[in-house]
Amino acid sequence: MKTFYLVSIVLLMSPAFAYSQNNPERAKGAFSAQFLISTDLKSVNLHMIGGNFKYSIGNNGYSVALMPTLSFKEDHPEDGKRKKPFVRPGFSIGPLYQYKRYMVGIPIFYQDDKWHLNIGIGMRVGS
Repeated sequence: MKTFYLVSIVLLMSPAFAYSQNNPERAKGAFSAQFLISTDLKSVNLHMIGGNFKYSIGNNGYSVALMPTLSFKEDHPEDGKRKKPFVRPGFSIGPLYQYKRYMVGIPIFYQDDKWHLNIGIGMRVGS
């Protein structure tokens, strides 16, 4: 069974290798990542920019993005309640403005039975 999975992966990836060898200028910038660091003055959040609807004009880009999020927040439980972890995963959505590699965003996400509105800055790494 392991052999089947290995052969399947190699066969599925072979077109990507062939494309990168035939078009070296396109394959140079195959890696790209975008992230945003935001705060709501109670926590700090790291957003990895995922799927988005984007409209670009020259060096400016406007988008609404779905962002997997890691929230870093110290929990202060009330009487008898369990303390929550310092790092908590989640999803957020919000508008982004991008100029070249830099961006400003206003993500909103739901955590602890409340909506949290953040503002943050970020950048694109790679191509």
